[in-house]
Amino acid sequence: MQRPTEMPWTQAHKNIDKQIESPSCVIAIKNVFRKAYIKHSIQVEDLHTRRRRLVDINMIIASVITDQYRNLPLKTIGNLFDKHHATIIHYKKLYENVLCSIPEYFLLYQELTDLCVYEKYGIIQDVVGKSKIDLKNECLRLMADNRELSTKLEAIKNLANA
Repeated sequence: MQRPTEMPWTQAHKNIDKQIESPSCVIAIKNVFRKAYIKHSIQVEDLHTRRRRLVDINMIIASVITDQYRNLPLKTIGNLFDKHHATIIHYKKLYENVLCSIPEYFLLYQELTDLCVYEKYGIIQDVVGKSKIDLKNECLRLMADNRELSTKLEAIKNLANA
């Protein structure tokens, strides 16, 4: 019987299971690795090499994880990649200084961030490509909705306490 082919993100999944305790965090980070590796055709043979494509994708993943899960220590994040925490600091700086200016990589960062936000809060950030005016109008609309809901909540609390 032939053994199933190992997928490139399974190594990361093993590290995630060992390093992270929060189930929701585990699922989100596993999905980030899977989506990034699939989208950029990372193969098992690419792992543990210095191939530019793999390093760039790992920089983006590390940036997303450090931005979205600020409570995770850099040492833990480094262990996900089998790297030292200083490498994660380097990845983050290099992403911010170089890679974020490459549209393809910026879009991947946004997609992975949206995936984390969806996993954490159940909402999808839909801001990529919107103008500042559209975003401002959406913000004002949400603030008005919030005020209206706050007013209704106060009325309900007053009725309940009466």
